[in-house]
Amino acid sequence: MTRFAEGTTVAVEKSRTEIERMITRYGATSTAFMNGPGRAMILFECKGRRIMFKLPLPSVDEQRFLRDGRGVRPRQRRLAAWE
Repeated sequence: MTRFAEGTTVAVEKSRTEIERMITRYGATSTAFMNGPGRAMILFECKGRRIMFKLPLPSVDEQRFLRDGRGVRPRQRRLAAWE
């Protein structure tokens, strides 16, 4: 099974903007985005209800980001692969 959005080149900021635009278009009156160690959250209020999505994020130190076919990745390339 393939991972959703694996290999995508869409910027995080563009994805966030699109999510905010979409939930606002469908009636959200308030929105919030939060980041923390190992997680991200999207919160919004719509039709008198509060909805919160908690999204687990992988650690930048996971093995799949540390190495590539050429060996250990430098920090900058590791961060690019993680993002």
